[in-house]
Amino acid sequence: MVVRENRERLARGWGATVVNAAKMYSRLGLAPIVGAALWFMAACASQRVTLVQPTTIPAETLRSEWHISFSVTGGLAGLQRQLELSDEGRLTVVDKALGKEVTAQLPEETMREIRSWVTRVAPARVSTPPISRCRDCLSYKLEVRRGTERLSFSYDDINLSEAEIAPFIELLSRLLTQALAGKLTS
Repeated sequence: MVVRENRERLARGWGATVVNAAKMYSRLGLAPIVGAALWFMAACASQRVTLVQPTTIPAETLRSEWHISFSVTGGLAGLQRQLELSDEGRLTVVDKALGKEVTAQLPEETMREIRSWVTRVAPARVSTPPISRCRDCLSYKLEVRRGTERLSFSYDDINLSEAEIAPFIELLSRLLTQALAGKLTS
């Protein structure tokens, strides 16, 4: 009997199965719960984003002066964290929710990796991914200033994985967390 029902469902296609499931949930009084769950999952969905490949600026043409501003906000914990980094390696991290500020001098090895990213970061023509509707995601905002050039990027937990600069944002997030944990002090 069960095998025959499964065959009939496959023959009718998934659409009929979904309609039958909706009728069953409605009879059981679970329709509002299932509807809310489906709405929540749709709210956290985002569109696929295609980004332009980052361009490389030769190190000799990169102005010696650059500055990075990076923030992580949101999530269930309501984070409000900011990171400022100068081309000299001076790092300032602020956690507004905790009222904590930390300054540190980054080691040369870390600065080499960051300089590499600053030279490769995509120009302003990179398309910004659409804002997803995920209410409990972390939001990442990055601004790189190279001389008079200003590049801004915004991502969240949903669309960050598709970004070419995701490893750079992850590096900055790691530095922010380490500084607040007291692992990067001057």
